[in-house]
Amino acid sequence: MNTVIPEKKIPRAVQRNARIKGVLHGTLLVVFLALVEAIIYFVLMSRINGEMDTNRWREMQEMKEGMTTFRLKNLLEKRDETGLHLEDSWYLLNTDGYYLDGALTQKQFLSIHNKRKAEGFLSDFPAVWAAFQRNPSIPVTAPEGKFYFSKVTAKELGIQTTDPQTWILVMHVSPEAAFKTRHSLLIGLLLSAVLVAPLLALLGWKNGHCSVRQKWYLDELATVATTDHLTGVLNHRGLMEKLEPAVNLANRRNSPLMLVFANVDGLKAANEQLGYQAGDRVLAGAAHVLKHTVRRTDIVGRLGGDEFIIALIDCDWAHTEAVMARAKDSLAGMGMAETGAPWTISWGCVERVENDTAAKMIIRANKQMQVQTLANHSG
Repeated sequence: MNTVIPEKKIPRAVQRNARIKGVLHGTLLVVFLALVEAIIYFVLMSRINGEMDTNRWREMQEMKEGMTTFRLKNLLEKRDETGLHLEDSWYLLNTDGYYLDGALTQKQFLSIHNKRKAEGFLSDFPAVWAAFQRNPSIPVTAPEGKFYFSKVTAKELGIQTTDPQTWILVMHVSPEAAFKTRHSLLIGLLLSAVLVAPLLALLGWKNGHCSVRQKWYLDELATVATTDHLTGVLNHRGLMEKLEPAVNLANRRNSPLMLVFANVDGLKAANEQLGYQAGDRVLAGAAHVLKHTVRRTDIVGRLGGDEFIIALIDCDWAHTEAVMARAKDSLAGMGMAETGAPWTISWGCVERVENDTAAKMIIRANKQMQVQTLANHSG
């Protein structure tokens, strides 16, 4: 039997679910990529900021050491010649927050006169100066940039003086300088996202889409493997896979279960006289009648040849006899319509007993069916 399932037979609902799941998987992978890149960004920025702080503190120390032989202005000139961190600004302040030397030479000159003392670092960056006063040992981050402070004494500079004067060396890193690093990192991550995101979206879509279709194919193959291709009811394998758990459940619950062994009468004669196609129509008609006479919770299967098994769940003798009577009437009417002669079945029925099994019930029902057949023939 050919078990290949044509592509066109995939239901529209399954195809729609496959597309939805594909889009969902693709979206989840893209979101996952965004989360990973965000984590990478924050981790790298934390590391870069740490390295930047380390480098700036080292430069501060080098600047302090250089001040033993050069004035700050000379040091700044030498630093400018090297081209290292030219975007940074350096200031030398007194402990009151006024400029003594550095880039703002005009303010340096004015700040030493009492009448112009309002012009100083503390007035240019009041929030930064206040933060420094609270904790001098850590850098201060402000909208104007990042500020590093280091106190310098005359003794540290090797100056012999009785005046214990202290100066404050300030390095100012502008926001533009810090943004360059963040900007480069963001550009790199965005470029990688632009390249990787479509691939992940496609991969997620294919994975989700194919998983739904694959499940449908596997379900269809399982149905084909357990369905009788001629009659459309369960084949021997599918019948036993359904019947054994049903009997075991009835045993545990101590609930009624009736098993009918039905045999299509006259199948051999129909095959010999009218051909096998006629016999197949009789089998298909009998299966159709049995399947549509019982409930959806009941079990109908072809045991083999002209033999069928019907398991009626939670039913008694009276209900079983009524069901089989309807089935016989329907089958007879179908035969009259098809061939002008009634189609008939013989059947035997048994009830589940304590610790019963599917195989035992089938054997007992078969014996009852044979007894019934003999009685019909003798009658």
